[in-house]
Amino acid sequence: MKPQLRIASLLVMVFGTIQVHAQNLPPGIPENSKIIQGNDTASVDWTNQLLTAKGWSFLDTVRFKNRAQAEMMATRGAIAVAQRNLLELVMGVNVTSVTTVRDYVTESDVVVTKLKGMMKNSRQIGAPVIKNGVVEVVMQVAIYDISSGDESVASVIGKKVSETSAKTKAATVLCDSNGFKPSLLPVVKDLQGNLIYNLNNPKALLTGKKPVFLKSSDAALSALEKGNFGGVAEAALKDCELVVKPNAGKGKMTTQQWLDIGKTALKIGSTLMLFI
Repeated sequence: MKPQLRIASLLVMVFGTIQVHAQNLPPGIPENSKIIQGNDTASVDWTNQLLTAKGWSFLDTVRFKNRAQAEMMATRGAIAVAQRNLLELVMGVNVTSVTTVRDYVTESDVVVTKLKGMMKNSRQIGAPVIKNGVVEVVMQVAIYDISSGDESVASVIGKKVSETSAKTKAATVLCDSNGFKPSLLPVVKDLQGNLIYNLNNPKALLTGKKPVFLKSSDAALSALEKGNFGGVAEAALKDCELVVKPNAGKGKMTTQQWLDIGKTALKIGSTLMLFI
């Protein structure tokens, strides 16, 4: 076996490279419909419900004379950096449009300890890339999928948010000066102020439908219709809270019906919020 192939096989065996599957959206959703926030180092994919971060480490060929060992140790270092970048990314994720995870936790908080454990269980995407003496890895973790025991990244954060914010409006604010913003724990109300979708509820984070955010376009709406989505209801922001209009959407659904049919979507200006 050639040295390069041996190293690659060893790294896959040791680090368990796994590809995270994208959200099962209807076919025909345009690639440019994705809503991704962040940069090349770390990003939140609100469409596929994924957190992704890169990490780097230099090859130490002085300390490790064996090339294979040097690459393995550098890969371990790069993974550790990527995991730290994932944690920092999580801390900056919007819980509402005006708050982030960092606003609800402290460094000594048990929530941070749990999140650190989840980042250590993050998945490596693809093989390590070695270029100019530097190893680069990409690590990824799902936002809502259960990844550790009986909890997900979102449910760990959601429990803390529900304890901290109680019933305050601060946990339901979904817009800023630029309009609607995707967030970790969206809440939807009817015009009378009744909750019809509440991801601030810890139980819903584990058993309920999860939000998928897309940029709205004629092509995306057409794909939803062809994908047999039950309906696309119009929603509006009222004092920065998300309110669904009664009898809105295909088939003149009531506000309760559109959440009960299994596949639904809200159109909020230029954004689509699906519940899958």
